Amino acid sequence: MVQVAEYVVEEFVKIVAVCGDDGTAEIVGDLPALPYCFPKSECLHVGNVEVCWSEWLRLSDFLLRVEGSMVEGFLKAISFHIKGIKCEEVSGDIYYVVRDHILKECSEDNSS
Repeated sequence: MVQVAEYVVEEFVKIVAVCGDDGTAEIVGDLPALPYCFPKSECLHVGNVEVCWSEWLRLSDFLLRVEGSMVEGFLKAISFHIKGIKCEEVSGDIYYVVRDHILKECSEDNSS
């Protein structure tokens, strides 16, 4: 049976997880203003808005894709999509794993 869970982290970050019959979940969530340094796999353009996403990145035992939304060339929003995580490992704490990974990968020391 498919189950859906919502988590709110740090009072405003919403994460939604859908756990499937196979015991794995897909998760989507918004992130606060974080840097976006990942190579763009694909982009969708509508007017002056561009939504781009990274390739699937291996992070621990699951896959992560980071998405950035730009308006007139300025980053306005960042979100993430996870797949392949075990249902029993899903919690609001996944936000911190993703946030810390993005901050580490996009730090000034690593982006040069």
